[in-house]
Amino acid sequence: ITRLACHPLTRHDGPVSVMRAYTVEEYTRMVADAEIGTPVTIRRHHWYRVSLTRNKKEGGDA
Repeated sequence: ITRLACHPLTRHDGPVSVMRAYTVEEYTRMVADAEIGTPVTIRRHHWYRVSLTRNKKEGGDA
């Protein structure tokens, strides 16, 4: 979709941002390294978006 943009910066920066973004596997490792202790849900969304969510009620004080 960034190829539809007119400005050269947008046409370059959009694809580069997607290529450099964290992968689901990297997010999974980061969550494990953070030792959060409660389940974190990682979901992929449209247009290469990823969300990480955690239920605070299950997470105690944090």
